[in-house]
Amino acid sequence: MEKSSQQISILDLNTAAFLSMHGLEPQLSMQGGRVVFNFQADAEFYKLSSLYNDNLSVGCLDFVQALKKMRGKMLNMKEHTGNGNGVKNGNFNR
Repeated sequence: MEKSSQQISILDLNTAAFLSMHGLEPQLSMQGGRVVFNFQADAEFYKLSSLYNDNLSVGCLDFVQALKKMRGKMLNMKEHTGNGNGVKNGNFNR
C-alpha cells in the first residue's frame, strides 16, 4: 500500500497521546501560537481515531505516561519557537 503524503492536523492533546501510545508519532508544528499535532492520513490513523472515539479501554498509567510525554513535546516546541509564556514557563527574560 502506498503511503499518503497528506497529513491531518489536530489540536487535541488527548487524541495525540492516544495515537502516540499506539505507535503513531506526530510531527509537531506551530500555527498562530498553538502547537499542532500532524499525523499521516493513512488507514492506521483512521482506525485508531475510530477506536479513540469509540472509547476503547486503555491502561490508565499507560495513557497518563503518553499524555505527559506529548505535553512535554508540546511545551518544548513552544519554548524553542519563542511562543512560550515567559515567566510562566520558567523563562525570565522578556
